[in-house]
Amino acid sequence: MTGTLATLIRNFGREYERTGGRFFSISQDEYFNRLLDWLYAERDKLMFFGYDAPFMMQPATIGFLKSVTQDRRVKISSIIPEGLKTTFDDLDQTSGLVTILRTPEQITEGYIVIGDWAIARWDATRSTPYGPEENTGVPFRKVDLDPWVNSKYQKKFEKYQRRLINKTNQTS
Repeated sequence: MTGTLATLIRNFGREYERTGGRFFSISQDEYFNRLLDWLYAERDKLMFFGYDAPFMMQPATIGFLKSVTQDRRVKISSIIPEGLKTTFDDLDQTSGLVTILRTPEQITEGYIVIGDWAIARWDATRSTPYGPEENTGVPFRKVDLDPWVNSKYQKKFEKYQRRLINKTNQTS
């Protein structure tokens, strides 16, 4: 485990205890900043199921995605709805590091698999528990630092990916 990752996990544990488990009852902007820290700690792979547009369209997220594929060679796989212009479309897909599959289905609950150690989830059908943003259209978001949950979502992603490739003849 890298020093950066170990520090992030240690800080997460302290904050989780300090807030009595209400760690994720934070503003959308704070969540985005923390999620970028988690994503930046990953050195191998990121899997995106769905497209959390408010997060993905931020300049910081766009810069992050370009830097990890160009400079750090992190592999990014994504499954996103058809007809949606995304940040992934602007990444260098000839490098073999970026895979984009399009699904005809709408995705209202998505996730990001972060390596083998975390999962970031969002659900557009639920509202955030953060008081000032509750019922304002800000969706529910959560990060799980659990290798078992991560493994479950990796398998779910890979199963959906295989099914989509077989059904639509897209290449991965």
